[in-house]
Amino acid sequence: MRYYFRLAELIGYEPGTNKRPGLIKQIEEETKLDRHLVSDLLKNKRKAIPLDALSRLCDFLVRHGFVPATDLPGALFAVEPERFWGMLAERKRFELCLGVRKSREPDLPGALLSAADAVLLGEMLNGVSTLGGTSQLLEGEPVLPTTGEGQPAVHAAQFKQSLVWSPGQLDDTKVAAR
Repeated sequence: MRYYFRLAELIGYEPGTNKRPGLIKQIEEETKLDRHLVSDLLKNKRKAIPLDALSRLCDFLVRHGFVPATDLPGALFAVEPERFWGMLAERKRFELCLGVRKSREPDLPGALLSAADAVLLGEMLNGVSTLGGTSQLLEGEPVLPTTGEGQPAVHAAQFKQSLVWSPGQLDDTKVAAR
């Protein structure tokens, strides 16, 4: 996931326009923050935000009625899905293979799947189907990968889950047969 700072969005500032002239100076004077810091935060160009600056900005937003105090500081941050999940989701064919093991206990027939592998499978399924669990956090329609015809290609046309024997569990001919 990629996080971004929503200060400009919350106060209605659009960088490069003259819709709110003097806004940077107003924030600078009221919060006692450096104007370059304020400008960078409005343009979402800062990699780190000092906690002191964050608290001053929260006070500014509450004082001017932009955001209720109960929503801060969380309202200042937003999440966007990384491209990783979109790349997985746009595959035409998607197959997940899980290794299974024979039980060491003689009274337990069949095969076992490790808990870590099962959790990983769940995370992969969730990630591919919800773009990393962030699709519900996006406002409006999510930006989805498209096919050559311009149609959204969010889910694989063929999705397959396979259970395969882990190495050393059976002889090679049975393992290859899956």
